[in-house]
Amino acid sequence: VNIGATTGIANISAGNASYASSVNATYNQTVEMQVIYSNLNAANSGLVANDVHIKINIPTTPGTSQVITTDVTGTNTNDVTGQSTVSLNDANQYLEYIPGTTTAKVTNDNGTTSTYNVPDSQSPITNINSAGYLVNNGDPCNAASVTVEAVVVQPGVKIVKQVELANQTNAYVTNNTADPGDTLKYLDRKST
Repeated sequence: VNIGATTGIANISAGNASYASSVNATYNQTVEMQVIYSNLNAANSGLVANDVHIKINIPTTPGTSQVITTDVTGTNTNDVTGQSTVSLNDANQYLEYIPGTTTAKVTNDNGTTSTYNVPDSQSPITNINSAGYLVNNGDPCNAASVTVEAVVVQPGVKIVKQVELANQTNAYVTNNTADPGDTLKYLDRKST
């Protein structure tokens, strides 16, 4: 069964109203990813796409170029892959899925569209649900879409505690051995 799919992304914090293949985003901005699936066969063909799953893979490592990959496939269909890129302004930033933001729109047999809030356990995000989102409607000429949101995050600041003997200068370490009666100096430093 011949299926098609498109992948797009929008920076909704920046007011993007349409999906593109790439966007720019900065710390704490929200981007929305969309995958649209369609059964490309004629309505009278009787060719139903079985067990179609939509998967979205969001990178989990920091970097200025975050490439989101998608995969749409069924048990009796071709495999359609796609990708979108989010360009970040800091190499320490990355994208993090926002729980509860998965939405699916599915074409009904009568041509109307139903919208569903998808539980995270059924999400297309592969590090949450490796099987991806199961599209329940694979009839000819019908379509479905899934959208998810992610926020640009940056690792937080942590405090590193260091110690040195009172009679030392600039000999701070994170682990020190002292004898009874020694006086210690402590230093707290911010680290990112």
